[in-house]
Amino acid sequence: MEDEILRAYANGADRILVDSPPGAGKTYLVEQTSAKSIANHGWRVGVGTNTRNQRDDFAVRFHQRFPKIAIQVSLASKEAPSQRLIANNVPTINSFNSLNRGPGVIVSTVHRHFYSVDHIPNGATSLYDLMVADEAYQIQYRNGGLPLDALGRRRLMVGDPGQISPFTELDTEIFESAHDRVLAPLPEEVLRNGSPVYRLALDLSRRLAPDTVRIIQPSLYPNLPFTATSTDAERRIAFAAAGAKKDAIDHAFDAIAAGASIVAIQLPDHGFETEVDDELSDLSVEVAERIHFRRVRWPHERRQIDINNDVFYMDSHVNSVTRTQERLNARAITLRADTPNVIQGQETLISIVKHPLSSMQEADPFHLDPGRYCVMLSRHKLACIVLVRGDVNDVLDDYEHDAGERLLGRDNMTFKGYAAHRQIWNALLDQDRVFTHP
Repeated sequence: MEDEILRAYANGADRILVDSPPGAGKTYLVEQTSAKSIANHGWRVGVGTNTRNQRDDFAVRFHQRFPKIAIQVSLASKEAPSQRLIANNVPTINSFNSLNRGPGVIVSTVHRHFYSVDHIPNGATSLYDLMVADEAYQIQYRNGGLPLDALGRRRLMVGDPGQISPFTELDTEIFESAHDRVLAPLPEEVLRNGSPVYRLALDLSRRLAPDTVRIIQPSLYPNLPFTATSTDAERRIAFAAAGAKKDAIDHAFDAIAAGASIVAIQLPDHGFETEVDDELSDLSVEVAERIHFRRVRWPHERRQIDINNDVFYMDSHVNSVTRTQERLNARAITLRADTPNVIQGQETLISIVKHPLSSMQEADPFHLDPGRYCVMLSRHKLACIVLVRGDVNDVLDDYEHDAGERLLGRDNMTFKGYAAHRQIWNALLDQDRVFTHP
């Protein structure tokens, strides 16, 4: 793909967007494109990320893979380099006056890149031969639009269109009728405002099992066809110990061992709405313990699954995550537990997720958000266990969509989320992947 990108630039393209499914190697593509443009053309490349952690992750990986290519990490004026950058000997700068002017890569957040516009040399039209936005759909247009256009002669956006839209505490509705929707994801707004964009797409996921792709692609990526590089057999797990209880958890595990990479374990409807559901938290602990006691293995890789290092727990609400984490810690289980907003971009072998519509009596835009559900269902390589209340089917059946909640012509993400939730839940029901726990 990097060769196709560089050929497009050679043929006159100046702005390229690469859409990617989960686990396709987006950052690897950015690394390859940057390295080849420097090695083959002597370019100076700027790479912009949404967060400092993403910035440091990219810089460390790039420096390890290409130690002979000049690299700098541009920090805020008073920011100290992280221990990761120090431990891996990645050069850092705090002043734009120290920017490397020769071939190489400059990595920073898009917010920091914004302030380097004033340091474009006199007589030059740009600071970089190529300006890249990594994880572009996580970047707001207000932060990424100007750096991308003003700093680079050529621009590249690489991202996953199914991820959670950039978070903001501002009221986005006041910008909906503006010429530029400054809070929108960068690629969406670049496409909407009519700028010429050469579009490419990655069509393979190296993370997801084929079974997972068959569940989530039609509902969450209807405009981005992709397949898995692995086979279902390569991503199948096995249990060294048989299930003794023969309850819903054991039946769900048996289904996973038979090839169902996404299953749901359902508690009865409790008839009221709550953000923190102690029974679901207890169920998540029981599922985690059962993974440990039944000694889950990954036969293809000939390895044992470590409950503390190979499993994530995800929940839409911070308070609910905290409650579940307390219960896990009380049983000496230290697996990663967090919200999908924090975990997006990462991967694990097995994920345990609380369905966003669990313990709800009425669906709303937050819980129907397609990006949030997409992150929950796409972090795993082997299996995803969804914990859900029995009222989720009624919540979906009773949902009445308000088509007038957004301006005419704007994407209706709430309805897209509802349609995705409905389609995925129906698929789980139709394929006997929902197991009711007493």
